[in-house]
This record gives sequence, structure tokens and C-alpha cells, in this order.
Amino acid sequence: MAAVDPRIESYLQMRIGYLRVLALRVEQVPYEIGDGSQSVQVELLKKDVSGRYLFTFQGVRMLEFADLHPGLSCCLYIDNVVDHQLEGLRYKVSSGEQDLTLRFYCYDFGISELPLNLN
Repeated sequence: MAAVDPRIESYLQMRIGYLRVLALRVEQVPYEIGDGSQSVQVELLKKDVSGRYLFTFQGVRMLEFADLHPGLSCCLYIDNVVDHQLEGLRYKVSSGEQDLTLRFYCYDFGISELPLNLN
């Protein structure tokens, strides 16, 4: 069993739950110009509409997403998979069973709270 992950514990303590999706960004660096990496950013609107959460996932593998449309809600589940020995991948990320389908593995993630600048 994997040891307690402080990042996941911190995320769970935030009790974010289901929030409206503002953006889903996928960025890639092809092997011709770099290390062949992929990253994903998910922006969620805070419940009180006072700002947004920006989730940034690095070293993304096996990305799947579907059903992205305006007004959908999403709850992100982040699990530690270090013990699964998946070539350096540390986290499995998935969305809840409502609206957005989002699944992937990654080696790192971060969460920021930002103002609601939508320009």
C-alpha cells in the first residue's frame, strides 16, 4: 500500500467537490522539439463564483476525455498509484460519474487558486 501522499491529503482537505468547468487545456511537446511530454490543465469555477481553481498535471499518459460541453460540472479524483509500478507514473486522475469523462495517469500535479479573470 502506498504511503500517505501530502498533496492528495491537502487536496482532499480542500473539499472542492463538483464545480463548473471553465477550461480544459492539453499541451504537448513532440519528440522532434523536446522530451515528448504532455500536460493537462483543468480550471474549475469556485462555488461562490469568487475565483477559480487551476489544476496542472505534468507527465500525462493515457489521456481520455469526452462529453465536454458548456455548463458541465466535474469532480476530480486523484489517487496515488506509485505501488502499481507504472513507469514512473505516480497519480491516476479521473472525473466523477457526472457530465465530463476525464481519465489519465501523470507523474506530478499542482493546484492553484486564482482570481476570476476570464479575459
